[in-house]
Amino acid sequence: MVQANIEQLEKEISQRIVKLYDDRLGKSPSQIICHFFDTEIVISLENSVTQAEQTGASTFGRNTGRLEIAATQTKSACADSLKPA
Repeated sequence: MVQANIEQLEKEISQRIVKLYDDRLGKSPSQIICHFFDTEIVISLENSVTQAEQTGASTFGRNTGRLEIAATQTKSACADSLKPA
């Protein structure tokens, strides 16, 4: 029973991430893997870099922190969207 609830929650989180990417970035990752391990959650996104991030990385170089800023903004938006309504 508990395992089913965890799997359902993992699926719900994955679906919300897809919606967040579609709504905010106009592109969803090709695959999302979400797993709980005791008190930690691991979320893996494949092909989640947007065209703007790719352009920024090639234009400004990887050492400028632009990708880190985009990742932080995405993380913040993701956390906001997962808060209970």
